[in-house]
This record gives sequence, C-alpha cells and structure tokens, in this order.
Amino acid sequence: MVALPNKLELERLNQLRENVPDIWEGKSVLYIGANAERFHYYDYLREKNCKVDVLEIDAKACKYLRTLDLNSVIEGDVITARLFRYDIVFWSHGPELIFKGYFKYLVERLEKAASEMVVMMCPWGRYSYTTEELKRQKYPNIASLYEEDFKELGYETSTLGEKDVNGSNLLAWRMK
Repeated sequence: MVALPNKLELERLNQLRENVPDIWEGKSVLYIGANAERFHYYDYLREKNCKVDVLEIDAKACKYLRTLDLNSVIEGDVITARLFRYDIVFWSHGPELIFKGYFKYLVERLEKAASEMVVMMCPWGRYSYTTEELKRQKYPNIASLYEEDFKELGYETSTLGEKDVNGSNLLAWRMK
C-alpha cells in the first residue's frame, strides 16, 4: 500500500488540483519516477480512473510498483526508455535529477509522447543537502530549475513555498 501523504505532499496535490486543467478522467498516463517512497499521486490517478503506466529507473521500486493496480511498470530511465503515446505525461520530482543540459531535449521527448498535456513538478530552484543527506541519496538533485526554464518552453507555472528553499515546489504544465 502507498504511504499516506504528509502535509507537504497534500499541499502539492492541492497545487496540482487548483492549477492544472482537470482533464485526467479516464486518460492514459505515463507517470515518470513513481518510486515506492514518492508515489504521492497514485490515489488521485485511481480516483480519476486513469490507465497508468509507470517509468521508473530503480529495480527495487519497480518490484514494489508491480504489486499495485497499474497498467504496467517499465524499468528504465527517461533519457533512453522507449516512450509510447499517452494522453498525459506526468513527471513528478524527477526533472531536477538530470543534467540541465538535457532538460530541453527531455521536455521535447515528453511532448512527443503526450497527446494532450505534459505536467512536471520539481523543487523550485536550488536544493541544499546536508553532508549526511547527500551520502544517503541514491539519485541526488543535480539541476536547479526555475519558472523561466519552463516558461521559455511555453509552460504555465505555479510555485509553492519559497524559491531556493527545501520543500518548495514548482509545477509546470502545457496543454497540446
């Protein structure tokens, strides 16, 4: 079972509900990066009767995700995985894990896979780790993304919290 969301995760879900057009009902969704600890939108997508495929790089997370009621779980990374066509591509807290030089290429790749909308979420700006936190991170944040990074590509944005402060959130979406 997916863990219950904490206060911050609920704020992010509300941010998504309040800002992104509610076209989810019955749609096919590619959810990128839904690992066992960060699959916060699982219940929301189930409520919307979405047909969800998950693309996840971590083999252990894929094993867990295969126990859930999902259409399919694809083990791979967003840079090299074969992407099929979906109504919505949703990449939650993953854009910050890639080198910023790949950002525009990956966004274009996601747009080709989405027939209706692309939605992305990431920390709003720089994320600071303590030395101990960094040692525990399997996939640390390596890109600092800001509203202008998304707006330059035609995305609408919404922010939560404060820029360059841990726990902040940048939500970006674009209808096709």
